[in-house]
Order: sequence, then C-alpha cells, then structure tokens
Amino acid sequence: MRKIYDFRRATVSMLCILLFLLCGVTATAQNREIGGTVLDETGQPAIGATVVVKGTNSMTITGLDGQFKLSVPKDAVQLEISYVGYETAKITLGRGKNVYNVKLKVADLAAMIGASAHTLSYLFNQHLNRNYYDYINDYRIAEFKHLIAKDEYSKYTLGALAELCGFSSRASFFRYFKKATGITPNEYIRSIGKTNE
Repeated sequence: MRKIYDFRRATVSMLCILLFLLCGVTATAQNREIGGTVLDETGQPAIGATVVVKGTNSMTITGLDGQFKLSVPKDAVQLEISYVGYETAKITLGRGKNVYNVKLKVADLAAMIGASAHTLSYLFNQHLNRNYYDYINDYRIAEFKHLIAKDEYSKYTLGALAELCGFSSRASFFRYFKKATGITPNEYIRSIGKTNE
C-alpha cells in the first residue's frame, strides 16, 4: 500500500511541475522582444535613456552604445523614451516590427515650448549666458550630486555614474564638472564626506 501511495504522490508532483512549466511557456509566448538604439541630435548614443512601454511596468535603460532590448506584451501600443533635457519621445509599436531607432533633438525642447530651435538657442546664449549643452550638463551634474549622496551608488565608478547621468564619456564629465564647480568629482565626493571605491 505504501508503494502505491508514493507512486501517486510522485505522479501528482510531476503533473504539477509540468503544468507550472506549461503556464510559464504560455506567459512568455504572450510577449515579444524588441530593441533599438537611442541617439541624441549629434548622433551620439543616449546613455541611460529610459525606455518604457506605456501602460505597463516593462522598462529598461539604454546601455553605453545607446541600445536597448525589452520584452513587451504583444498588445503593447507605444514606447515612451525619456532622456535628460529632451522631450519624451513617443514611438508607436508596429506589428511585426522589432527594431526601433530613435534620434532625440534640441528641436524637441523648442517644439515643446512653442519656439524655433534658433530662438531657443538665442535665448540660452543671450539671457542665460550659456549654450544649450551647458544648460543640460548642469542638470547632469545635479543628478550626479544627487546619486553620489545615496549610499546605494557608493560602489559605482565615476565613469559609471557619469554615464548614468547622461554624459557620453568620462572625460567630458570630468571636464564639465571642473568647469561648473571649480573642483574635481573626487574632491566633491570627499567634501561631502563620502568615498567612491
């Protein structure tokens, strides 16, 4: 009698495992993989741009090359791509299309405020005494200061933090940080009592 009971128990366990695996395959089959590249207006990769499937929790961040890959529901309609200093780009997902390339532009910000790119550039230069890129880099520096103050980012290298904040290279980050603050990033980190390993 004991052997029959063990056999039934093993059979039920195997059927439960099989059912669980089939449910997982069905759930995966309802998604599709998409990918693409996000570039800024100069053709440089938009490192750390956020890519979200509208109306879902599916999201990712672009890598060092501006590329992303994402599993999206088959019925997903739109991607929203946001990046510091640019208007959120909205891309309609097409059936059967799995690669999406997006180029962000200064003109996006101009259109968002109802002005031409030339007018916007003039306003930055004449009234703020800086160009558009310096303006954007100030926000990137502020984001760096915000991240470095959090303990969870203490293990990140300066290069990785710079990329998370939208700088295309470590050299441009160091150059602009020194220009904007008068000190190096390492000096700033020490001044707030933190360490960066």
